[in-house]
Amino acid sequence: MNNFLYILILLVLIGVGVFVYTQRDSQLLSGAEITASESVLSITSRYINRRAILDGLQIDAELFSDARFTSLRSFSKPVKERPIGRDNPFTEVR
Repeated sequence: MNNFLYILILLVLIGVGVFVYTQRDSQLLSGAEITASESVLSITSRYINRRAILDGLQIDAELFSDARFTSLRSFSKPVKERPIGRDNPFTEVR
């Protein structure tokens, strides 16, 4: 249990470090003010509108049971088995 706690703390610290490293030039950590045209509210409303559009989509699963779809056949060819690697990778190549 004690090792689990140490590993969990280490993973959290690594996650925070990666976040800070990737966000080092962003406005989030630099303290710069957000411009009026790209305010948090406008960005949020854009995502809400996109979510509403996606919620309105209806996916018709009957396509997969259609006779035209089920009559399709594959033109793929089987891949032939080949030996993988060499017994000794340090021997001369012939």
